[in-house]
Amino acid sequence: MKIKVLLLIFICLSSTDAIAQNYEKSFEVGGTIGLGDINNSYLDILMINGCRLSKSFYLGVGTGFSYGNLIEKFSEDESDITNRISELSIPLFVRLKIDLHKKNKLTPFIAGNLGYVFYPNEVYDPRNGIMIEPDYGIEYKLHDYLTLYGILGLHMRHAFYYHVLNEWDYQDVSTIVCGITIRGGIKF
Repeated sequence: MKIKVLLLIFICLSSTDAIAQNYEKSFEVGGTIGLGDINNSYLDILMINGCRLSKSFYLGVGTGFSYGNLIEKFSEDESDITNRISELSIPLFVRLKIDLHKKNKLTPFIAGNLGYVFYPNEVYDPRNGIMIEPDYGIEYKLHDYLTLYGILGLHMRHAFYYHVLNEWDYQDVSTIVCGITIRGGIKF
């Protein structure tokens, strides 16, 4: 029994050492420029923590703050009613990153974020919902433990707004909005 316990402790300690050696954290700042009629735009500050699974694969968890200029009411008729509000949201996501070709100090990569966006102003907010973000980027290694990178991607997230049909009637609309994401980051 003692041997099994000691073996289990040894395995746990050796695996945590391997994870600690492959642990990476990064900090990103950037934004999203909205596309289409419902062009919600965002400014983002994100922190991602994760583990390098191999030389090419990385898996992490991220969160942060996203400040957006969101549409609240929208109409396509002659009244052209469009109201916008500024809101803070909190994205929580998983990131999978694949390095395409490590050569010298420059490394191109593809990444994907999949998660959920919360609006903390209410317990239940109909704007809460899914977030999907496929990205392409390039990183430049400054030192062994310091890397700068840039990301260009397509940001898709759940949106909720009121579509004004006429002066007295409106319709609740729940949809996915898209935007182009541009962010820069530092990995240490």
